[in-house]
Amino acid sequence: MSIQSEAALEAGLIATLKQMDYEYVQIAEEDNLYANFKSQLEIHNRKRLEEHGRTEFTTEKFGKILIYLEEGLSANSYSGDICRAS
Repeated sequence: MSIQSEAALEAGLIATLKQMDYEYVQIAEEDNLYANFKSQLEIHNRKRLEEHGRTEFTTEKFGKILIYLEEGLSANSYSGDICRAS
């Protein structure tokens, strides 16, 4: 087993993921991180969003998602449907 630097390992992993059609996204600031996360949620929830006549999360709904993920909600207050109208 050969030894490689962390940078070489990372470069190899990125190259492999790109070959698998993953998109490389440069995250320079926290706002970029949130924008990419919102975009990924919308991509992976497209069908559910369309069922509710939407293509993206509103700013308010995305804010609620972040609050749920960052702080959590009690089991009684989470409905389980992130696409439901507010």
